[in-house]
Order: sequence, then structure tokens, then C-alpha cells
Amino acid sequence: MQVARHLGAYVIGTAGPQSTAAVRGLGADEVVDYTSGPLLLDGPVDAVVNCAAIGDTAARALPALVRPGGRVVTVATAVPPAAGVAAWHMVTRNDPATLTTLVGLVDAGVIRLPISDRRDLDELPELHRLSEAGALRGKVVVRV
Repeated sequence: MQVARHLGAYVIGTAGPQSTAAVRGLGADEVVDYTSGPLLLDGPVDAVVNCAAIGDTAARALPALVRPGGRVVTVATAVPPAAGVAAWHMVTRNDPATLTTLVGLVDAGVIRLPISDRRDLDELPELHRLSEAGALRGKVVVRV
């Protein structure tokens, strides 16, 4: 979201009611409550970037949010292609040049990393349980 905003995009973020202010604070021009039912937008968008693990039904609904010629990019749940909309399922890769660019944006204050907690490595099982329960907000630094 922050990179898209930095590059000049109009950004519509999704969040539950408890996270709306945080998502706006990270640069969203609009925030849609994903807990209130299917995602409804005022019109088709150029692209959807999905970073959340979602069910197959929700994944199949994403291309309908995108204008013809637009794109759906997902890093979690694969999205089936639809007529006139390209769909990509990305897998991370080690790209030092991209990481260097991102670190530069963090150092310049363009991208903020909201760190909510710092924990020791032996607390990882508890952190995982909290994450599954949706009880974590922001990033958690795990010390080794």
C-alpha cells in the first residue's frame, strides 16, 4: 500500500473496523470494511493486490473488481484468471536490488514499518497462535 501510494496510485485499502485508522495512517485514500460482507467498490479499479489468505469463493470474486485490461496480483491464495483480467500468483524471491530500494524508502521515511512488539524466539508458538486469532497488529520483531 505504501509503495503504491509513493508511486502515485490512488489506494483503496481493506480493514476491519478496529484497523481503519491504522490503514489510513499507512496511506490509504479510502478504506473498505472487509468484515461487512463482499467487497463493494464504487467502480472497477486498475489493479487488486491481495496479501491475505482468502477462501476460493473470495478469490474468484476478485477479478470482478478490476476493469478490463486490469490485473489481480496475489501472494497468498491463487486467483483464477477471468476474461479481460490478468491474474498473477507471486512467490517471493531474493532480489538484492529490490530489497536495497525498499530499505532506501524505509530509511527516507517513505515507508513506515509499524512495529507493535518485540519478542524472543522461544515465544514464536505463542506469536503464531496470536496471529491466527487475529490478535496482532503491525510487525513483531523476533529476537534470536
